Amino acid sequence: MKRISIILSALILSLALAACEPADTTPEECQDGFVLVDDECVEEVIPDTVDPTFANVADITYTIGDDAPDYLAGITASDDVDGDLTTSITVDSSAVDLTIAGTYAVTLTVSDAAGNEATTTYNVVVSERVLTNEELLALDLAAINLPTSVDEVGAITMPSYGSNGTLFYWSSSHPLFINIRGFVITPTVGSEPVDVTLSVRAENGSATQNEDFVITVQPDEEVEVTSMVTVPFETVSEEWTLTDDPDVELFFVDYGNVPYIDVETFLNLLNGVIDSTLVSYTPVGDDQLELSYDVEWEDYDGTMVNETLTVLIDFTENTMLFDDLAFMYAYGIETETDFGEGLNYIDADYTEGAPVLFELGKYNFDLVIYENGTELEYLIPFHIANHMFASQNYFNVYYNGDQLWGIDTLTILDEEENPEVVQDMRSSSFNAVDTPDDVKISTYYFTAFVLDYFFGIKYELDVETYYPVLSARVRSMINATDNTYYRLMHTIVYGLNDPHTYWGSVGYYWNDPVNNIGTSFSDLGERNQNLSNKYWEVFDANEAKFGVGQIPDYHIIDDGKTAVIFLTGFSVDTPPWFKGILDELPATVENVVVDVTMNGGGNSGAVSRTLGYMTEETIKKHYLDYLDGSTTTYYITSDYVAYDYNWFVLSSGYSYSAANIFVANAQEAGIPIIGQKSGGGASGVYSVQTPDGTVFFIASTGMSSLRTGNEVDGYEYQSIEFGVEVDYPLVNLTNDDQLIAIINAYLAEQAE
Repeated sequence: MKRISIILSALILSLALAACEPADTTPEECQDGFVLVDDECVEEVIPDTVDPTFANVADITYTIGDDAPDYLAGITASDDVDGDLTTSITVDSSAVDLTIAGTYAVTLTVSDAAGNEATTTYNVVVSERVLTNEELLALDLAAINLPTSVDEVGAITMPSYGSNGTLFYWSSSHPLFINIRGFVITPTVGSEPVDVTLSVRAENGSATQNEDFVITVQPDEEVEVTSMVTVPFETVSEEWTLTDDPDVELFFVDYGNVPYIDVETFLNLLNGVIDSTLVSYTPVGDDQLELSYDVEWEDYDGTMVNETLTVLIDFTENTMLFDDLAFMYAYGIETETDFGEGLNYIDADYTEGAPVLFELGKYNFDLVIYENGTELEYLIPFHIANHMFASQNYFNVYYNGDQLWGIDTLTILDEEENPEVVQDMRSSSFNAVDTPDDVKISTYYFTAFVLDYFFGIKYELDVETYYPVLSARVRSMINATDNTYYRLMHTIVYGLNDPHTYWGSVGYYWNDPVNNIGTSFSDLGERNQNLSNKYWEVFDANEAKFGVGQIPDYHIIDDGKTAVIFLTGFSVDTPPWFKGILDELPATVENVVVDVTMNGGGNSGAVSRTLGYMTEETIKKHYLDYLDGSTTTYYITSDYVAYDYNWFVLSSGYSYSAANIFVANAQEAGIPIIGQKSGGGASGVYSVQTPDGTVFFIASTGMSSLRTGNEVDGYEYQSIEFGVEVDYPLVNLTNDDQLIAIINAYLAEQAE
């Protein structure tokens, strides 16, 4: 065994020595992976020509406003020789704009140790950001730009919506000064600045947010007289005789277009409507003027009564204090027409009213004491003077830009009867002029003043002020053309929803003095429409009964025992017409029904005169004046002799105004009322003339009333504005059989 081992070791050693002998070796004899170099086998070197590779390369999306993207997120690079080359990747994103939506290329490059380079690209898709509702809302809120202080009448921009779809709902802590449409009304002269909080509720989809903006509204500066003009005064009244005057001075302030007039000058113009010679003018201190006059009359018990009536005008506080509203009419002169012919006022019960302070400053009227040479002029806005001292006497001085017109209310009321007079009144060189903004603003204030103090329905409905109604439209009024502007005034009038309040005439800036704005059924408020519907309901029923166009003045029923007289209105001519009908009645007539179912009203004096033919009872007329709280009951007798019939009154829902008063007065006199509750209407009607020349009519604060109570315990007055309940209901007003049945039942009851 030992010999064999020695032999094997020698063999192995010889083989090893043989392998290391290059001189004796050929190329074919080099092992794999070796090559013969200079007759020597050396390890073979193979060149690296393979490029690296990328993995996970894909397009990415980006939304504008997000954080900048990672262009290598998830991407790797590798080489078959060098292995992981991810950290060696270079990025070219120079073409990418992350602020503009679009598709942009990103280039990636990587090299291995042998210099082999790989390149790849992918896209970055940039898109607009889809904002949340909250984000959109915040952007729109931030874009609201309101001033922190304003000092002029005008408009600020309070947007209704934002550019990103946010809706804005505004409210104002002081809509008198800034309304919800952004119209600014500055506080009056002498007042403090007002901080107005404009609150907005912003809504964008499901997102909502509230925010407040505080704006300080600065008060007006005191006005200054900047010009004056002399205009003629011409009267066209048929009820009073006045003296024309070609030299009436009007004053204008702050280079504006709203006229002022001296108080004494204005009252002297009215001489003939009033006895202006009674009035004395006494300066009080440096800034007040007292107007006063004495009145004397014989009381019903024969004693003489003397009273001094005064008005104190404060030119600093911009107020007018009436100690008694009788100042407005106690110096009045009777009309040519005797509206109370044949009536005797034999007694009266009355309670004194409280003094009334008219705060003109709250309506932006600044009163001025002006040194005109050596004279002091006590100036008040012309339209305030007209309303306070003329309108209450059913007379007006109308300014049309060129001159002053004296005209009574009856003439204005009936333009169809007096077309040339009314058209001449509003014909002016100003017809071709656009209504100035200061005139529109003054009209806004003046209308609010009149409605807040003198509109009787305000008190019936317990309305504090009409500023909200008007302020909602004032911006539209300022921006409107004249045509649209006057139609807005027309809409405001009928929006008051009172049958005693209605349109009279466009103003002198309207470019067509011949044609007025017409009124359609759709223009009317609900109360007016209901009244109109009641009329046509009764009218159509009577035409169905008598034939179209055949409704008679009266008709006889019940085998000649009962006459029904249709009284369709009350005018100065109604009582003699009524007497004429009574004189025509057959001798068989025992019962007379006065049908006022189609009677829309008229003259109150005619009511008492007509009742004079129906009763020998003393007629009682009760009045409540909401403005000063006074109450009055008049006891009236008539020179007429009452006809000896069984009297009845037939009423409907259309029996309005004077017809409504007729129903109430007849009922109190013991005359049975049959039919339906009357249509209401308890006030007088007088005209309002605004600075832009608009004429409209409103229900006065003096209301015809029912009186309950007694002299010992006191009386309570309740207006009949919304109608009088009947004694005997009758649904079918034209059913003679039912009417006769009610009459016979009543007479049988009285005979028991």
